[in-house]
Amino acid sequence: MMLSYNKFIKLVRSLGIPTIINGRENEYDNTMMSLARLNKIHLLYAIYTNNMSITLHSLYNISASALLDVSKIFNDNKIDYAIFKTIKPFSYIPSDIDILIHYKDLNKAIKLLEEHNYSRYIKDSLCTTMRKDTNIDLYLDPSVSNLAYLDGELLMKHKCVKNINDIKVHTLTNYAEIIAVACHSFYKEQLFTLSDYYTLTILAEEHKRIDDIINFARINNAIDVLKVTANICKQITLQAFEIDHLIICKIADLLNQDVYNTHRDYPNGFITLPYKFPLIFVMKSLMKKVSKERGNITLMKGILKSISLRQLRKLLEHKVRETY
Repeated sequence: MMLSYNKFIKLVRSLGIPTIINGRENEYDNTMMSLARLNKIHLLYAIYTNNMSITLHSLYNISASALLDVSKIFNDNKIDYAIFKTIKPFSYIPSDIDILIHYKDLNKAIKLLEEHNYSRYIKDSLCTTMRKDTNIDLYLDPSVSNLAYLDGELLMKHKCVKNINDIKVHTLTNYAEIIAVACHSFYKEQLFTLSDYYTLTILAEEHKRIDDIINFARINNAIDVLKVTANICKQITLQAFEIDHLIICKIADLLNQDVYNTHRDYPNGFITLPYKFPLIFVMKSLMKKVSKERGNITLMKGILKSISLRQLRKLLEHKVRETY
């Protein structure tokens, strides 16, 4: 366990925190690359150690090309969309392109992609997956096992536009992206990786306005999730760099003082990532969230109606994974 912890801290220190803390020079190591891959930061590690492979370069180009291709198609046809959880504040290869779509534009968006040689791969009530060179997930609401854990329309009210290679890409504001990434790691993946750590830490530092982040978590009934993920970020920052003045650390401190949320549901002591959230905490938080949004009477009916046995098995299978 100590060896694993030492390797993890060595990896974090070698990379630093992009744009915030410089990394330490470090030679490429296969074991470190395996740990980086588990944490969804293998491209970042390859770049920092000057070991960029043809495969990684190809995968990056495929995902970047798909992101820009779909953005241009949607822009040209006035589709109301926002890319989320995909564009990171550091070098990154997404496993798929995640896009929020307004329900009025979903069928039109699917038809447009089909006209551009994307095929419909998977469809449920909240997400449609299209595929050409990579998966394009079109979400009405961010969801797990057909149960929405965030309101897509609410997220879409907090969009911004980024210019990437002369193409306007619609995405979420920093504070909305922080909550989307935190809730995705907690509810859907039940795993917190270094990719999540860097995303939350860097975006919070860039945004600076703590109230925006906390208030957006409150209106999305995601304070519990922000609290636990911010505390993980603070603990990793303390372990690796012995500092606690970053914005994400201040958010953790403020939420820990919240008189309405005094129970401790975040890990204590040394942490290594990926970190698996306890299933009981995930389910408790999900039921609390649904209860607030649907009312206590409809709570269990809503969950049981939304989750089939197959989907529940899939949800539970997440607990034995090392990464996603």
